[in-house]
Amino acid sequence: AYMALLACNPEPGWVKKRFVDVEVVDRIFIPSLAKDNPGLPDDYIPWLRSNFPADWVTKYVDGSWEISEGMVYKEFDAATHVIATMPSLKGMKIYGALDPAPATITAKVDVAIDYDFNHYIMWEYYRSERMLSDHARDIVDRIAWYMANGYQYEYTLIDPSSAQRTNVKSDDNRLQSIREMYQENGIDTVPAWNSLEAGIERVKQLIHVDPHHAHPLTGQLGAPRLYALEYCRNTIDEFQSWQRKLESNGNVNYKGADHAIDDVRYIVNSRPKPPAFSQQDEANLPSTSRMARRSHQSWASKWDKEIRQQNGEGLGHFDYLNQHVNNNGGNR
Repeated sequence: AYMALLACNPEPGWVKKRFVDVEVVDRIFIPSLAKDNPGLPDDYIPWLRSNFPADWVTKYVDGSWEISEGMVYKEFDAATHVIATMPSLKGMKIYGALDPAPATITAKVDVAIDYDFNHYIMWEYYRSERMLSDHARDIVDRIAWYMANGYQYEYTLIDPSSAQRTNVKSDDNRLQSIREMYQENGIDTVPAWNSLEAGIERVKQLIHVDPHHAHPLTGQLGAPRLYALEYCRNTIDEFQSWQRKLESNGNVNYKGADHAIDDVRYIVNSRPKPPAFSQQDEANLPSTSRMARRSHQSWASKWDKEIRQQNGEGLGHFDYLNQHVNNNGGNR
């Protein structure tokens, strides 16, 4: 006789159906939660509850196998996350992402990040029924504006499906990808890491109000790390309307426009580098901000490995991005 031991996070699917939802003689489900670990410090679980989104806590701390329907980004609130003005872009790094959809909406979102991991959605392009060259021209003009003003634009991510060669190039009748067509029009891009659930959770963590984080504009404690400039109306609308629906077969479907918030997810999934930071700067940060920096470095290291494996180039994630930008005479 054989015995198998399985371990997983609570997710809908075959594990839940076979081991959690039913009782079978030859199978047993043993919940193993953080509270069952006697080696954890007493303040660890309260820290998780105060520093992570409610859905994340319900799922990973309380061990719930249920997925609530409705608004995906429940904690996004215009009064908290929408700002009328931005801090100066000087010293920040700017990251862009492009979601090209020739049949519907082409969306480009730029996010500026400061030294304390505050993410500012500060520009959106959201247009339909235009030629690709027209989209590209307006986007290139914006990138040129950053450069002309001395702002640091890092790279442009793009929906990875845009690399598929499904379009016929007229001059030599060969297949060409949307990504290649944007490159011909002056926009060099890097395929984004399109991890849906992981990206959603990372965005939620930025939206979550951290009671120990100081608001970048007011200095008051109790603030998120993601803000949208009120000009970015379409991005805000998508945050407030994107829905999750649990089907009768256990599958999860997402409803509503997601062009701009896909761009935000691509940028957050890329684990972008914050501006240069000295040891003295870090020493002056609150302990929670120092912890966030270390968490970022850990995730960046893991994605370095992922990129190296995917591309076989022996490069870290940021080296990979820089190589694509520099080799193509990119957007820096």
